[in-house]
Amino acid sequence: MFGRKITGVSVNVSTELCTGCGLCVERCRRKAMGLVKLRDETYAMLVNPENCTGCGKCERSCKSNAIEIRTETSGYEEAVWEF
Repeated sequence: MFGRKITGVSVNVSTELCTGCGLCVERCRRKAMGLVKLRDETYAMLVNPENCTGCGKCERSCKSNAIEIRTETSGYEEAVWEF
């Protein structure tokens, strides 16, 4: 099996674009996302990087395009087949 090895995940959420709908929180099975309502009636997302795998479900579910996921890779890894 060949593929890129993910070494780090960065999730950026725009507080200006986030509407606070909570779809990203619902879609995240790893409970990496959390929603907080601020005093000025805006919303902020809390992201737990230890739980995030960079699957992109939150990013795809965001109707306001407030979420951007970036993954860092370390090139390609090659599986070794033993018979």
